[in-house]
Amino acid sequence: QWQMSPRLVRIRNMVFDRQVTLLNCVDLETGNDRQFRLDRIKQATVMDPNPS
Repeated sequence: QWQMSPRLVRIRNMVFDRQVTLLNCVDLETGNDRQFRLDRIKQATVMDPNPS
């Protein structure tokens, strides 16, 4: 079972399947690759890729 927790990630690519859409990401805090199901994301915020 999965647990909801906030993550700061950069999306590398998306995988589209007949039944599910997956986001392949890099966790910006740990540097680890992570995969998320789009239908399980409760909230997301787009961040500026070039902060001033």
